[in-house]
Amino acid sequence: MKKIILVFTLLAGFALAGSTQELKESGGIYYSGAKPYTGTWTTYYKNGAKNMEAVFLKGKKNGQSKLYFENGMLSEIRSYKNNKMHGTWLTFNENNIKIGEANYKNGQKHGKWYVWDEQGKLIYDMSYSNGKKTGKWLKYDSSGSVIEERDY
Repeated sequence: MKKIILVFTLLAGFALAGSTQELKESGGIYYSGAKPYTGTWTTYYKNGAKNMEAVFLKGKKNGQSKLYFENGMLSEIRSYKNNKMHGTWLTFNENNIKIGEANYKNGQKHGKWYVWDEQGKLIYDMSYSNGKKTGKWLKYDSSGSVIEERDY
């Protein structure tokens, strides 16, 4: 009996997966069929691992989107508000080490930005205000010493 239930469940899952529609983008709005999509949308690699998970509200990216490597490890976290980059974006390498952090406000670079090497050592410390470079930008060597400074 358990085998019959398992087979039925698998067949029902394949049937549902086969009938799902893809999101289509038109004019910056994402549609499922004829309606702007609201909800969480997930895509998968051929091996079944999650590729991307994004949140939409009335057809616009809104909230966090997560991207994954094919091995299932988190690659990026992106934030959107009303289809514009907004909030903190994080990037990781395949060893789960953070290698990038960026901040946006209403689609423009805004706030602190950091870049780390593949081992997690800070390389760049930068700032933006409303899309423009601002403040003191620092570049570091592998020992953590400042090797370059620029004022904006």
